[in-house]
Amino acid sequence: MARSAVQRSASSGFVYQLASTPSASRWWLTGWTWVLCGLASAIAWLALPLDYAEIAAIVLVITAIVVTIIHLVRLAGRARTSALRD
Repeated sequence: MARSAVQRSASSGFVYQLASTPSASRWWLTGWTWVLCGLASAIAWLALPLDYAEIAAIVLVITAIVVTIIHLVRLAGRARTSALRD
């Protein structure tokens, strides 16, 4: 049985092809939101005094949660719209 190009590739092209599929690309924004939240939180803890870093980390996590909820609501709306069309 022949393997597809996606199955054969183990390079970064595989990640790009996987992320360009509809199901994976829906979660691309949510994943990067949390990656950037973690990076910003680490930078805040390294660069700011502890009192300010704690506040910044809380604000970053709350912001990431809000962005994730907005993204989920948008996805649910798209799913509902596409289900009504079919």
